[in-house]
Amino acid sequence: MQMLAMRPTEGWIFMTGSEIEVRRWLLERREDLSLTQTEVDRRTRQLGPNFRISQSYLSQIEKGTRPFTDLGPERMDALRRVYGVSAEEWVRRTGVSLMTPDDLARPSVAAEVARPITYEYKVPDALQEAIDEYGDRFPAMRSEPVIRNLSLAQYYDGRGPQTAEEWLSYYLSIAKWIES
Repeated sequence: MQMLAMRPTEGWIFMTGSEIEVRRWLLERREDLSLTQTEVDRRTRQLGPNFRISQSYLSQIEKGTRPFTDLGPERMDALRRVYGVSAEEWVRRTGVSLMTPDDLARPSVAAEVARPITYEYKVPDALQEAIDEYGDRFPAMRSEPVIRNLSLAQYYDGRGPQTAEEWLSYYLSIAKWIES
């Protein structure tokens, strides 16, 4: 079982199900309920801003151009509720166990979640050059979360961008996802 660490406020995700099977099941479940992606967007938006799954985001998940686990626990739980799936069925179908507010209320779980999660990464030299060169034009490039996300990129055959210009191009292509 692979454990994916999320931000401390989001909890932990345990992924065991096949990504393809999960995507197929989510699509079939939505269609069985006669829900459009736009309707899912509307219903998740009603749950609050942290729960919204936009139509385009859901489309990317269903097509496989974005990993299912990118939803994060809050959005996964929103999708589970919109699709009318019990927590037990969700775990069985997706292999993902979502922490509930009751889980977080237990002192032992709350202490585990509150522990800071550190990400080890090295800022590639070419990325630092891009930040130095383009950071005034794109100030978000200088923020720690964006630098971390860019540094962890496995892009261009797993090597990552090689020049400052490639890093800028990569940043611009994903900025709307990593800046929020």
